[in-house]
Amino acid sequence: MSEPKSQDPMSSEQQHAGVTRSIPPDALEVTIGGKTAQQLIEELERAGHHIASYARAMFLHSSCILHPHPKRISLVLRTPRNFGITQRATLDTICRCAAEHGLGRCPADVGPSFLLQHHAALVGDHRWVSIAMDPIPGPIGDRPRVFSVGRDARARGGSWLGHDWAYPRTYWDPDDWFALAVASETL
Repeated sequence: MSEPKSQDPMSSEQQHAGVTRSIPPDALEVTIGGKTAQQLIEELERAGHHIASYARAMFLHSSCILHPHPKRISLVLRTPRNFGITQRATLDTICRCAAEHGLGRCPADVGPSFLLQHHAALVGDHRWVSIAMDPIPGPIGDRPRVFSVGRDARARGGSWLGHDWAYPRTYWDPDDWFALAVASETL
């Protein structure tokens, strides 16, 4: 993957449903939707990906809304630093700054779909990527989380669907990687 650019990531245009929208040149196309949580879990396991226990629990929460029909969306991988953020920041701050660059939060099914379709992209700087999405509460309504995807070089190794805590006061470093949706494609 190429090194992200610090300038505005919007650089080319594409026609979609009669609307012209800008697509960054390094965007990844991901197909989401049309699958239940159980189907996604089974596909991840068949493909040899690991699923963290909290990530598995996130699928079962009522606020984990999966898109009912297949849909292709464009994603980009960016760090808060790409948006001029030089200190630790909350998810809301990162998403507000990303919106100024035409990017937005992802639907919940981007995490597992990204891992299934683009796990080979999780190398080097992109070893772990948090999904910029609406946080999903824990099983008893506590500990909000977002999905993350990555490769673990430790003992268990392999590729993972994981989670990151996403309390309103959880802070990410300026060099942490996020998957963000092209704003015209957010749900």
